[in-house]
Amino acid sequence: MFMLHAYMVYMRCLLFTFKCMFLVLVYIAIWFIYKCHLVKSGNKIMRIFPIIQKLIAFILFSNGWCFGCNEI
Repeated sequence: MFMLHAYMVYMRCLLFTFKCMFLVLVYIAIWFIYKCHLVKSGNKIMRIFPIIQKLIAFILFSNGWCFGCNEI
């Protein structure tokens, strides 16, 4: 029974880690698109990208998705 509990904690830690890594990659991709393509083109949709970046940063650090492995 202890091994099952340890396995579940480990899997939850991996899930938190993958969520965090995915959101960080999305954040970097949005930053790259914003800085390299949309600023140079002068597209009006580029005003949305900083808002999306702030939202992702808020989700990452307010919900503790990057700090989900503290049970191990």
